[in-house]
Amino acid sequence: MQSQTFAWLMVFSAVFLWGSNFHAITGLNHSPTPLSAAAFRFLLAAVILLLLRAFRKKPESVLTFSQQLKLIILGGIGVFIFNSAMFIGLTMTSALNGALIMGATPAVGLILSRLVFGSRIRNWQWFGLLIGFIGVYLVVTKGQVLGVVLSAGDSFIAISCLSGCLFTVLVKRWLPEVPAGQLTRWTITSGALMIGVFAWLREDVVSQVMQLNIQSGLLLVYMAVAGTVMAYYSWLHGNLCLGPEKTTLAFNLVPVCTLLIGMALGQFPAPVQVLGMVTVLVGMLFTSLVPFIRQKGQTA
Repeated sequence: MQSQTFAWLMVFSAVFLWGSNFHAITGLNHSPTPLSAAAFRFLLAAVILLLLRAFRKKPESVLTFSQQLKLIILGGIGVFIFNSAMFIGLTMTSALNGALIMGATPAVGLILSRLVFGSRIRNWQWFGLLIGFIGVYLVVTKGQVLGVVLSAGDSFIAISCLSGCLFTVLVKRWLPEVPAGQLTRWTITSGALMIGVFAWLREDVVSQVMQLNIQSGLLLVYMAVAGTVMAYYSWLHGNLCLGPEKTTLAFNLVPVCTLLIGMALGQFPAPVQVLGMVTVLVGMLFTSLVPFIRQKGQTA
């Protein structure tokens, strides 16, 4: 029970840190561009992880070639494709559409868990997911029902959503025996190299980094340390303990955390967004507590 409680705390920590990334990205004010910022963020995170490993004397588990190959593939899916598809999509569609499509993450994660692990999807789970998505919709759109217009970039956001869920599911399926620290270093490092090459082919990353001011530099360091290293480690640790069918439910809390951080910074939400936050929490609690209550009833 205590280990599961700690695992949930790790998952919520990751969600909170990812939510804080949106404020950090806003603070960059498009300098550098989102793609160059992502390349710098992940490459710096990879350097930090490699340095931590170099100074750590404790031996790690020896990985087979098959495990190493799977880790590189996971880095491509969960870091490179996830972030690159998101970047391309947001250049062709609105942030509103992107946030709403990512709100489908719990449902996609549940479906993939059904396909990979054979997890049964019950009616009350769909009901809880629907409640959560309505909450995300209210938080993101501020209740403006007609504020969403579909565009070509939405397909790339959908790919990003799918890759993020696939990453979470495959980690548990392929490498449940690999420690979270080792998983984090391998996936981020391999994915960072891919993003770095992709950004270098599209933009002049070096010149943009050289022109960084102090504020942008500090924000990028924060995203590398907290929003990447700590967030990915916390998410992977929680996912290995709880499983993707549970951890993906927490992803709808990302916009809620973004909103709460904004309130702490003096950016107060509209009443309908507060209603949306409450709805997201109700949906998640409903989906999480129903099986717990049913299990207690059967053992009573």
